[in-house]
Amino acid sequence: MITKGPVVLRDKTLYRSIAFTRAERDRLGLRGFLPHRVARQRQLVGWVMASLRRLPKDIDRYMALSSLQERNGRLFYRTVVNHIDKFPGVGLGAVVCRARSITDRMFLAAARALAHLVRKDHRERGALYPPLKEIRNISLAIATAVAEDAWAAGLARRQRPRDARRRIRMFIYHP
Repeated sequence: MITKGPVVLRDKTLYRSIAFTRAERDRLGLRGFLPHRVARQRQLVGWVMASLRRLPKDIDRYMALSSLQERNGRLFYRTVVNHIDKFPGVGLGAVVCRARSITDRMFLAAARALAHLVRKDHRERGALYPPLKEIRNISLAIATAVAEDAWAAGLARRQRPRDARRRIRMFIYHP
């Protein structure tokens, strides 16, 4: 049985905003629920990235992405996957363990790892993130958290090494 109408619009795994073609709108009973305009997923991803670039602070970009994930999971993951270079720790962890997919739990593990790197003196100055000069350590911590989550969830195609952090460190570029 095919899910139809407003149910599709409330399911973040099915919802695609204006990326539903006219034929899909008819088949799914969405005519009248969406604006007349139709766009491709690629266009929507471009609009999301342009919107993120215009935001002045990292916290604003985080809130925008978090909101997108709640509203439109497909577009959120398409944006992240198409721009994985903007999320290096997540990508590194997924590549090293050969994760079958990148899940919400992995992003949560990445966020927790990042939060643990913010020291008290950073917070006292009002910083939400550790300094950018520590990017390799940040990426290592995030990648390790993501890979550990993939191994725990059974999503990794590569067996967990004895020292996962050391293994992941080997993949980090050092000029």
